[in-house]
Amino acid sequence: MKRILFSAVGSTDPIANQHDGAILHIARHWKPDEIYLYYSREMLELEQKDDRYCYCLKKLEEKIGKEFRIHKIIRPDLTAVHVFDYFLNEFRVELEKIPSAEECELLLNVSSGTPAMKSALQVIGGVLNRPATRIQVVTPEHGYNKMREDVKGDYDVVTQWECNLDNEPGCANRCIVSSDKNLLAEINKKIIEKQIANYDYTAALTVAEDIRSFLSPGVICLLEASAARMKLDLNAARRHLADAEKCRAHAAAAEESATVEKSGKCRDGIGYRMFPHEAGDEIELFEYLLQLQIKLRREEYIDFIRGITPLFFELLERIILKKTDIALGDYYRVKQGVNGTMFKLWDIEKVRRNAVINDILTDGGTREIKGGPVGSRHLTDILERKCSDSGLNNLVSQVRGVERDIRNTAAHCITYMTEEVIKDVTHRTPEQIFVLLKNLAKYSGIDITDEDLNSYDICNERIKNLL
Repeated sequence: MKRILFSAVGSTDPIANQHDGAILHIARHWKPDEIYLYYSREMLELEQKDDRYCYCLKKLEEKIGKEFRIHKIIRPDLTAVHVFDYFLNEFRVELEKIPSAEECELLLNVSSGTPAMKSALQVIGGVLNRPATRIQVVTPEHGYNKMREDVKGDYDVVTQWECNLDNEPGCANRCIVSSDKNLLAEINKKIIEKQIANYDYTAALTVAEDIRSFLSPGVICLLEASAARMKLDLNAARRHLADAEKCRAHAAAAEESATVEKSGKCRDGIGYRMFPHEAGDEIELFEYLLQLQIKLRREEYIDFIRGITPLFFELLERIILKKTDIALGDYYRVKQGVNGTMFKLWDIEKVRRNAVINDILTDGGTREIKGGPVGSRHLTDILERKCSDSGLNNLVSQVRGVERDIRNTAAHCITYMTEEVIKDVTHRTPEQIFVLLKNLAKYSGIDITDEDLNSYDICNERIKNLL
């Protein structure tokens, strides 16, 4: 991996008190491929006087057999080296110019330069949109330098190099890595947690993309799968889940290697089933039910009410097939819609062959049969006539009442919808309406548990653990 060192030039560089300054010491032990040196006017004048910084780095190249590509950032007019706010912006701009390819490791020297420079780099390193290793170099005395050599007066750089004790074999490595936590990444992780708690996976993905390099691939894949799931794009969700499993398998294999063991990285896959119900058409019905539950939790009551009809219709079809001798498919034709959906229309000729359906569609023979859409009203009437289960019929009647009383207003009018409005019109709270739908799903043959209904929250916990 390519390493890039960014450093201000300070008053103890390149060598002071017969020891490496921070720039030289980091270069010695971390062996960067490129070094960016930031010069104020004072440090630039010293470099122009005797080439001390580049001279010592070139000598170090010869000693350790590593070539450095040196970039100079010069500020000949910079004298206010004590202004923290200036360097907070200045260093951020300069760091953004440095290539940020994934294979590049950015090193920040937080021990050279003025206190304002060092503090600015320490802060910036914690909020960059890319990983940055902040390196401190302690003094040889592991404390404050009691004797500070005057590097601004007479300075024989050749002699300094020859008398540098850090060139001796076995000399201690005085580099210390600051906390590897990135403040911006930590803040964004908290934002992601809040967004997934509100089931807003698209927004969470937007934030995650900004800190992708700080996240395991499994997080991104799982967020993508959840976002697709929220759109009921179940095929896309499965593809992203497969990608997450590949990440898990790859991480599990890598975990056995010395590199991963040393870095302390952990597995980043998911290793669990996202969908509690996958048999036949159960997955679509159950996932749609979960959608309504989320609409309810987010107080999106208009969408919740609008969403009742498609689920109610599909559940009634399953129940009629289960509870009666009528095969509805024998009496309607289908019209293809978007994404493979089917609009079901009554087939007049076929309807006439079934006395019950014919009677329902003609209102007891009082009007002509029309080959219009198959509706939940028709299915409710069929079930009422052909099924003797009073508990089921009562449940269906209650859902049909909700649909009749408030659904058209929500679907066709520009209005607002609150819990109070729903309760006033239907005499039921939104939560009670959801329970009706859940119980109807159970009648249709879908065995729903409390754990199933918490599927999104279980997924959220997985994401949080990976974060």
